[in-house]
Amino acid sequence: MGHFGNAASLIDLAHEAGCSTGLVEEFMQRCFTVIESLHHIFVHQLTAKEKEREKAWIDHHLGFRGTWQDGWVMYDGTIVVRMQDLG
Repeated sequence: MGHFGNAASLIDLAHEAGCSTGLVEEFMQRCFTVIESLHHIFVHQLTAKEKEREKAWIDHHLGFRGTWQDGWVMYDGTIVVRMQDLG
């Protein structure tokens, strides 16, 4: 909607969509309900071996070089499946 981060307010979104703030809230709630209901399809737990492989990939490709292990850059290895990966 042309906004970034917390710059968008309910009033701004309602104005852009030509509806009430209550309707914006209702639409948002419905969207989050659907997203939460599909969570099990797109996010799955990895084995310890898979997590270590993912952490090594992050370390190598993003240049963190182990800094995530000190607690300020954290990544647990969770894979989020993209729609196009489902076929």
